[in-house]
Amino acid sequence: MKIEIGESLIYSWLRHIKQCQIVEINWKSSPRWQTESVDLDSMKKDIENEFKDSGLDIFHKNNSISQLLQQAEIDVVGLSIDSVHDERVYHFVDVAFHESGLNYGSKEETISRVLEKFIRSYFLYLSYFNDNSPAMVSIP
Repeated sequence: MKIEIGESLIYSWLRHIKQCQIVEINWKSSPRWQTESVDLDSMKKDIENEFKDSGLDIFHKNNSISQLLQQAEIDVVGLSIDSVHDERVYHFVDVAFHESGLNYGSKEETISRVLEKFIRSYFLYLSYFNDNSPAMVSIP
């Protein structure tokens, strides 16, 4: 399995700088896992309505939340556990590096794709990890 240099750098950063005890590259959910009962459909509609006038198509062709969650893969997921204070911090990182820029198309298309990555990661957190711990979602 090929590991990208950006993912490897973020893996090391999460382990050694953010002190995550658990780090996984190319995290993907299993269709057999139970999800938390969070109303993601209404959140998705609110997001679509918020960006409707800007012309941004945040979710592209993903019509359903289940499709959005099934197709999602997060480049690096880390979990930092502080047992003394009983705290957990989740880190969800999508690594996007292209030598000459992201090249997702127009400026609007690039904005839409980056926003979709953030939102998808947040939806995954709410669906599979939501224990009221803080979550950090980033795209370096």
